Amino acid sequence: MSVFDSPEWLQFPPPENSAIGHIHLCRVSESTVTHMIQLPRLVSLVRQVRQTHCEVEVGVEALALAERLYSSSLTSAIDIAMTEYGEWVLSLDEKLAQYYRTSFEYVDASVFESVVRYCAVRILLLGLCRALGEIFPFSPAFDAVALNEEELRCASLIAASVQYAETQTQPFPIGTLIMALPLQVAFGTWWRRHRSEPWSHEDGDWELDRAIFMQEYCLEKRNSMIGMCNGDALSAGKLQMWVEGMEGGPWDDVMRESFTTVEDAVF
Repeated sequence: MSVFDSPEWLQFPPPENSAIGHIHLCRVSESTVTHMIQLPRLVSLVRQVRQTHCEVEVGVEALALAERLYSSSLTSAIDIAMTEYGEWVLSLDEKLAQYYRTSFEYVDASVFESVVRYCAVRILLLGLCRALGEIFPFSPAFDAVALNEEELRCASLIAASVQYAETQTQPFPIGTLIMALPLQVAFGTWWRRHRSEPWSHEDGDWELDRAIFMQEYCLEKRNSMIGMCNGDALSAGKLQMWVEGMEGGPWDDVMRESFTTVEDAVF
């Protein structure tokens, strides 16, 4: 549980930045802060539920917190941001352009940060909601199709933001500092799609190819960006374990070599 997970901190306004001047992003920033504060507790609750299955009170608490966060989706505000605060341009990376022909050019770095951080915390939340939905299949709270659609949309926005991030280098590489974690989170989206989709529907081959490519793309970009900040590169296997851990899976000694606590993993 985060030390900030208290009514006092949850009511505290997010740090001021120029994005607050964009009225539609005020709620996005506030929602992101709420997610970041409460996700560590939800990860721990889901892990307890997955391990015990019989702790009714823990299950009720996990479902209530997940439902509250899930219902706070601000898709409409993000839609407005992607309409009013930048423009779609051609993707310059030829390999990425096979799957995402356009990337987003933000009006400023604060809007970029608001969007990609929100997308990252939503993907983390959606993975936890999916895990709870599998444990409590009769709960009406989480529709698998809706979860997958929102997760794919968030991962796609992160992919469309890489090009802009790589241009934000002055006076220091702020784009890489912001983008490393969203890429790490998005890796989980593509890994889940690769391992779980039946790929029998129309355009299945293209979807499978995209999932495989985007896993590799997110891993490569994440490691490249974190390397610029003297951070450690992670293997695909380590990232897969991280994804499972953030879904309430085991947090074993291997993971503790890289992340001391769940809060370290989230932030």
